Amino acid sequence: MKKHVSMMAAFVAVAACLTGCGESGTSSVGAGKAQADCKAAASNAVDALRAVPELYIPNAAAKGTVAAGKSVWVVNLLSNDLTKNIDAGIKAAASALGMEFHELNGNGTAQSANQALSTALGAGADAIVTSGIDASIASNPLQKAKNAGVPVITILADDVDAPNDPLVYADITLSADYVGKAWADYALHSTGCDLELGNVSLPASIPLSHEVGKVTEKEIARLCSACDVHTIEMDVANLATGLPTQVQSMMKQHPGINYLAVGFDAAVPFAGPPAQRINKDVTLISANGLAPNLQMIIAGGVQDADMSFPPNDYIGWLAVHSVLAALSGTPGENQKIPMRLLDKTNIEDGDLTTLYPTYDGFQKAFEKAWGVG
Repeated sequence: MKKHVSMMAAFVAVAACLTGCGESGTSSVGAGKAQADCKAAASNAVDALRAVPELYIPNAAAKGTVAAGKSVWVVNLLSNDLTKNIDAGIKAAASALGMEFHELNGNGTAQSANQALSTALGAGADAIVTSGIDASIASNPLQKAKNAGVPVITILADDVDAPNDPLVYADITLSADYVGKAWADYALHSTGCDLELGNVSLPASIPLSHEVGKVTEKEIARLCSACDVHTIEMDVANLATGLPTQVQSMMKQHPGINYLAVGFDAAVPFAGPPAQRINKDVTLISANGLAPNLQMIIAGGVQDADMSFPPNDYIGWLAVHSVLAALSGTPGENQKIPMRLLDKTNIEDGDLTTLYPTYDGFQKAFEKAWGVG
């Protein structure tokens, strides 16, 4: 990272040396120890993050017998590879239970998401699963769902440890603290704790991912006081046209940036290549574990690490488990999606079914828990 020292600071440094240059040697030793401690902490954290997680099936009572003939409606804030994969899992799980499946998309705006939710309610939905929609931007239709006794399960709306919104039965999500620290740890590990991070975050209107970015900043400050972080908030409704310009502007304004953390995998094509046009050596970490991103890691592209979900259709089955739990009268409980750090050391062929061997046959495990199949 480049440090710019003013002329006044140079005069002060000379004066200080005249009175006792021995102190600078002590300072250098202290700085060296701090960097060594940072490297050790980051390396240990990264090693733990690379481990394969165990298959997670919730203990909450969910009876498959309550599902037949009922309908589940899915409303996504955005349509991308992740939501499509999750929706495929919801559709498959619904089919296994004899449920009707319907899907609508919010096109990246709160207004469209609210309209889609109202459409689902008007069509007589028995349960609704949303993706990326926080209750704060859809309180009106969610209140109507609550009044009608229609359970709403959200996916990736808020932090897993956040209190449940009274309008939502449960959130299928991640720990912002876990992912934010993972991004920070890997960025520090990748750069040897000589880090100037470009933090490509999501806006406050998407609180979960926004909080991940904030945790990343705090963790870097905790482990490496000499490291810098520069944050921008992407416009999710205009990724293809807006994000490349935002990233290049940040890179030009802060030419020392040597690593990026990008909010989610589908945004990487609009952030990574523009960044490398300014600094060809910059690389990045993101999250979700989408196939094109994992192949990018294998090929040595701009993305060199990913906080990956298990095979994405698993998340859909996990959401349907909460649908069944709600219809069974079981109290709501947030569910944490397991994750694994993937990089060149453990990426293998990039196939999530290979990378998550413990998740082989997860569908049968869910069906057993539901008493069907």
